[in-house]
Amino acid sequence: MLIVIGALALIVLVIGIVIFIKARNDEINNYYSAAQSILKENKLDDLLKNPYNGNVSKDNYRIKPMLYMKFKDKSKCKYVFDLAENVYIGRDKEKNQVCVNEAIVSQQHCVISTDGVNAYVQDLNSANGLEVKRKLTTYTLGSGNSMILVSKDVLKIGTTKIKVVVFYFDMTLM
Repeated sequence: MLIVIGALALIVLVIGIVIFIKARNDEINNYYSAAQSILKENKLDDLLKNPYNGNVSKDNYRIKPMLYMKFKDKSKCKYVFDLAENVYIGRDKEKNQVCVNEAIVSQQHCVISTDGVNAYVQDLNSANGLEVKRKLTTYTLGSGNSMILVSKDVLKIGTTKIKVVVFYFDMTLM
């Protein structure tokens, strides 16, 4: 009897692990797919702006830095951004790509940008700063300070927590 219970527990554990791995892979596939759509649309916009195709901007990078953001609250909102443009986060929905509607969040609280290799988060002299949690260490940014972002960092802006994944999209796949 004990062997049967042990075998059933092992089967349930294996099924749980398989489901977890599939969900994680689905999430990764979703944000890569979103990145491809964004980059295709950007290229089409470029072509539409220049019908003669004479001065279409060429990407300097074969590998494009991208950003995936997932809110850790019950909304579970998800965003994907091309880091060719800065990503502003704050309370004002007109001035920011990501709106955090909390009184303690500044109108433009922080910005995520890239130098083509690394992604950075910078506090925009917000009233309350922000926290970056990386594994077991929490860093506090304020007064315009910045730091390199690493995949799976969690930004805490006000009381809102946002998991960030910096990933690189190979433009030759398009």
